[in-house]
Amino acid sequence: PVADLLTPTRLKPVVAAKDFLSESMNVARRLVADRFKGDRVESLDAVQNGEGRLLVLEGEQVAAYREENGTLHVMSPKCTHMGCTVQWNSVEQTWDCPCHGGRYSACGDRIYGPPPQNLGEPEHLKKSSHQD
Repeated sequence: PVADLLTPTRLKPVVAAKDFLSESMNVARRLVADRFKGDRVESLDAVQNGEGRLLVLEGEQVAAYREENGTLHVMSPKCTHMGCTVQWNSVEQTWDCPCHGGRYSACGDRIYGPPPQNLGEPEHLKKSSHQD
């Protein structure tokens, strides 16, 4: 009964190549184009309670989430799997990677998928904290 599942002829590399190329192009597009997304702001006060946003702050793209109690979380928007830019999912209150399906909590903790770790600290915050 499982012979059809195990036969080498079940694989159709020519047919699958189209889907593979399409997905690869989508990842490449996301790696480049999404780097420029985000509202340019002067201050993180633009993020409202319960909201997550991609912002450009001091020339750097950041992911910011403000809890209902006002606590602010600022993190790098780069997925730790392959560097695609995460997107805010307002329904689930998560940061989702459109490239390979990784998911992070609103505060940047890894929930699911291929990412090996939590979202990191934005580069400009790392630099300033190491200069102290």
